[in-house]
Amino acid sequence: MSVVRTVAYFTFAAILIGGFFTDVEARRKVLQGRRTITREYYSQSVLPPWAKLLLIGIAILFGAAIVYGILWKFLINDLQ
Repeated sequence: MSVVRTVAYFTFAAILIGGFFTDVEARRKVLQGRRTITREYYSQSVLPPWAKLLLIGIAILFGAAIVYGILWKFLINDLQ
């Protein structure tokens, strides 16, 4: 697999997963007569927090497996 294809897949996956993590907090000042009222708007993300933690945990395990495979191929097999 070429480096360009790998980078393209990684970028696509990052954009896809980044779409699930859209916690937004916004403030807007509303003028009412002489007083200024601050309103806060909160937008919840698509995934609940436990699902975010599960995805992060799976990604860490997958990344560790890839690093293990690379180390096994280049370090352990060279010693034998």
